[in-house]
Parts: sequence; C-alpha cells; structure tokens
Amino acid sequence: PAQRVFRVTVTVGENHTTFPCLYDSGNHLMEPFSGFPVLVVERDVAEQIVTVPSDPEELPIGQGWRLIPYDTLKGGGLLPAFMPRRVDIHTRQGERAITECYVAVCDRLGRGEYRGLMGSAMGENLV
Repeated sequence: PAQRVFRVTVTVGENHTTFPCLYDSGNHLMEPFSGFPVLVVERDVAEQIVTVPSDPEELPIGQGWRLIPYDTLKGGGLLPAFMPRRVDIHTRQGERAITECYVAVCDRLGRGEYRGLMGSAMGENLV
C-alpha cells in the first residue's frame, strides 16, 4: 500500500487498544503452523489488553499463546504471540478487519513514532 503508517486496533475479549503501526514490506513474519500473518507490537501496548509473562517458560502455550521464530540482520530468536479476537486496520478507505492473525510481543520498536510493525502478509489485506 502507498500509506506506510496506519492506526491499528487489537481486540482481545472485550479489551482493545489502538496504536500507530508501520507497514514494512520486507517483514514476512508468519506463524509457522497456521501460516497466519503476525503483527508485532511493543510489550506495553500488548499489556493494555493481555498479561504477557516476562519469562518465556511461563507462557501458557496451550491457552492460545505461541512462540514465533524470527530472524533479523542482528540475529534471531522467539517472540511470544497470542491470537486476538480481531485486528482492525484503519485505512483512508475505511476499516479492514483481520481475524486470522497472531500478535507477537517485543520490547521496543523504532524510536517511538510507531508501536507496531505490520508485514507484507497483513498488507495483502489492505489492497
């Protein structure tokens, strides 16, 4: 999409949070078992709607959580991720709802100008 920063709302149960999210066409992060796209958000954003264990060993894997493997130029690792009820991407043309995706949690993204990172798999829903 031509637009690079979007407002995104993530809903879990009755809780929701809205934040700026950067579209990154080079991000191809997907949940490996389902093939669903992954939205990456900063921990403090996620903690507005879910409790994120600080220790990956305490992650309730059988209760909707997954560990998402990632690779970057600086290395790789695993991000804890949950499946939201829905993700709404607010575009100039209106809202786009996504129900089959995961939200991965990281400590920090960028320099504060955005709080989430959306990749090409989610961007396909914007055209």
